[in-house]
Amino acid sequence: MTSHLYCAFGVCPNQCHMFFMLPDALDAVRMYMGLVDANIEAGHVKTAANELRKAQNVIRLAVLPELDELEEQLADKGPQRIVEKHPSLADIVDNIEEAETEVGLWLNRKD
Repeated sequence: MTSHLYCAFGVCPNQCHMFFMLPDALDAVRMYMGLVDANIEAGHVKTAANELRKAQNVIRLAVLPELDELEEQLADKGPQRIVEKHPSLADIVDNIEEAETEVGLWLNRKD
């Protein structure tokens, strides 16, 4: 979680992001998006904008590279082998188009 916070502020300690970390990165973004919605409901527009910016930074710096790497691995090794080695990716591998759509919506959100 700490590394996602660092990534959100542009000081990511990771030299590179690995595709098998994608579930954690998506969970971090979902958390940030929940904070955005909660702050909007509470009337904290500036705080919501800051959380949205952090979420979009994590998307650009972590999620998108991990998604790209996952797609390359799927093309190279196939979904069955990826899921066997990394069971936490099963849901994402089965629904990769939905994950990409969700990430695109988050990235283009303008609250």
